[in-house]
Amino acid sequence: MIALTIISAGFSAPQALTQAAAYDQTEIHLQSSSTAEVISVQLNGNKLALEQQPVVMNGSTFVPLRSIFEMLGAKVEWNGSTSTVTASKDQNVIRLTIGSRTATRNGQQISLDAPPLNLNGTTMVPVRFIAESFGAKVDWAADTRTVQISTPSNGSHQPVSPKSSTDMDTIVTGTFAYPWSNPLNSGTAEVTKLDDNRYHLDVSVIHGFSHNMGELHSDFTFDGNAIVFTESEYDKVTMTFTENSVTIDYPGNSFGGFNAEPKGTFYLQNSGTNHAPFLTKLFNSLQIPDSYQQGLTDVFTYHVSQTKEALLVQSHSTLNRSKVISEFLAIYDTSTQSIEPFGEITGTSKQNLSKKLEALSVSEELIYVLLNKGYADRFTELQMQRFDNGDQTLGDPDLFQLTDAEAFYIVTGAEETTSISENYRNQDNIGSIFRTEVDHSDANRVIIHCYELVRNGQNDEHTATIDWFEVNRSNGRVKSILFVE
Repeated sequence: MIALTIISAGFSAPQALTQAAAYDQTEIHLQSSSTAEVISVQLNGNKLALEQQPVVMNGSTFVPLRSIFEMLGAKVEWNGSTSTVTASKDQNVIRLTIGSRTATRNGQQISLDAPPLNLNGTTMVPVRFIAESFGAKVDWAADTRTVQISTPSNGSHQPVSPKSSTDMDTIVTGTFAYPWSNPLNSGTAEVTKLDDNRYHLDVSVIHGFSHNMGELHSDFTFDGNAIVFTESEYDKVTMTFTENSVTIDYPGNSFGGFNAEPKGTFYLQNSGTNHAPFLTKLFNSLQIPDSYQQGLTDVFTYHVSQTKEALLVQSHSTLNRSKVISEFLAIYDTSTQSIEPFGEITGTSKQNLSKKLEALSVSEELIYVLLNKGYADRFTELQMQRFDNGDQTLGDPDLFQLTDAEAFYIVTGAEETTSISENYRNQDNIGSIFRTEVDHSDANRVIIHCYELVRNGQNDEHTATIDWFEVNRSNGRVKSILFVE
């Protein structure tokens, strides 16, 4: 049951137990023997219901990170391959690693009283780290054994009014998405215009291997100052726009499953055929052709620092909307509302783009996702399929192994095969045949060859290599061999 609990939360049981044992194995299943020993946590005077009770280990009080951070309005993500937690709120990004006494806040190091650990599948951190992260105040009431957390008076968890004003003169319509969205944790908010002052909102959030869902659907009106939802159950929902985002909020948990409440900040991804000044500014700075600006180009937003966001811009084929034909990278400075183009993502440009991102203190994990989103998303999809099928090796780098066909899928998107071929020769058998196939593999990696069979005439035939790809069987990382990254 212990192992199943940890695995169902997306962690490796052996890994979690080893990390906890390295700190104090006697505390893995610490339970209070009496009511007097129970530690409670209050946020702004309200007692919190936590999935894992706080514990005291070697003089440090540990609290569950995800529960408290999300109640503070932060979005929390877990990377099992690196045992890293990333939490983002507004423009702040916090990262910490299980077993490490050093965390980062917007790239700046934070020293912890004690290293974070996994307890029954829950990431536990020293309570003072909460204060260091998002500016909350933490006090200890010894008489009641209560951790008291309070946010500044202008914090995001103050009571909200039933109606919200917006800083924009008009509503921004289009599809918005959570930052760092992937198949495991995704959220979209779609705003459409019905008539002069009537709009419709559709929000859908999916979280975790348990596929927890949250939804919010309603018409609303906007008179230039106030947003009012048609459905009475949304009376306490607020919505605020910026030029490239919409923030949805409401008190408590009302419309979603565990960690899947349909609220938070969603960033403009696609406006369809509607005019969106922010996207026009971005597309023009990247010199995206006009024909691809109207609905054929998506923007994915990732927090880089307190004032900077990385924008991954993908244009899709007019014939096959699922096929990405070009990718660009840009940095958006929220303080000046300026855009800095970084360039197109190609096999030859990834190394240079990686260095530019490193100069901004972007994490290695995020750099990989920005430059290889297709590979990263397909690996996540495979992990989800494995979990749904009861794979007990998920999250354990020593046991989890991709098959040759799965590695091939990560690189190509082709399922249940290890080779594909596309014939572009004409009726006279002149032209090229493009082939991608597993060339060889071993216990640790799969090598995939992408090449072209060129035929210009009876006496002019040759093979041209496009690239060689190495896929790590444990973590799904793809590396170009021809274009060293």
